Amino acid sequence: MATSAMTAFSLSAAKIQNQEFREPEILAKLISRSFPNIPKSKTTLAGWFLHYGVGFLFCSLYDRLWRKTPLKPALLNGALVGAASGMVGILAWKKTLDIHPAPPHLEIDNYFGHLLLAHVIFGTVAVIPYRKEKLRISTDPSKVSQQKALPGPANEQ
Repeated sequence: MATSAMTAFSLSAAKIQNQEFREPEILAKLISRSFPNIPKSKTTLAGWFLHYGVGFLFCSLYDRLWRKTPLKPALLNGALVGAASGMVGILAWKKTLDIHPAPPHLEIDNYFGHLLLAHVIFGTVAVIPYRKEKLRISTDPSKVSQQKALPGPANEQ
């Protein structure tokens, strides 16, 4: 869900700003330029798999963070962890583009700024399943006092 939200944001931003922000397409270009004999359809698929695979890895790390540390999956925490992930992503992209023999042309400052915001969206959306776990709302009045409050600014200490 988080990777899909980030990707939708990137696709929309690319279209609106007429710049390349589509992470799976950039990955596909990197792959095709490294392995020119592989058909475009396969490098495109590989770009999408790689993009979603990294998203899965980040979500797995977030899950461990939420379950093993005092940090809880509130929206603000998701945004902050997303921003930190964005910085990691920027460093990884910078290194990848620096060492690649034929990187695609990107407006790098715009791309990295976009990437940071895209990861804030990713982190924010990544907490939603945890918040839904807390939404076990009963219509039985005798159980209302047993319900847990949703995490969020009003309910956090």
